[in-house]
Amino acid sequence: MNVKRYLIATVALFVFTGVYDFLMHGVLLADTYKSLGTLWRPEADMQALMPLMFVAQIALAAVFTFIFTRNYEGKGIGEGVRFGLYAGLLLAAPQLASYVWLPVTVALTAIWVGNVILWGILAGIVVSVAYKEA
Repeated sequence: MNVKRYLIATVALFVFTGVYDFLMHGVLLADTYKSLGTLWRPEADMQALMPLMFVAQIALAAVFTFIFTRNYEGKGIGEGVRFGLYAGLLLAAPQLASYVWLPVTVALTAIWVGNVILWGILAGIVVSVAYKEA
């Protein structure tokens, strides 16, 4: 593993994830989440806990990138798409299971599942581009 490229790819994925999550959850799904207000913590509590979200996102970026580097073949974006699809499918399972314990609609659950698969594919692309050899 090339440590410099690993760190660059991890930071790139962290930034991408922050932007992606803001657009998906903070913009596109904001009205849906507001309609389910009783499920979530109060806004002030969520804001106070936001540093923990950043820790979780950097951990996700670091682990995702680390696993990518373990099997890196230098085959370009296609390699990132394939890896990201596999990771997205893995991460989709808990999203699907959340339907069991959260009183949300099947439609929202399907959006969460599709969202995490899409994130995985795009994250794979980001990491494959950022990690590639110069």
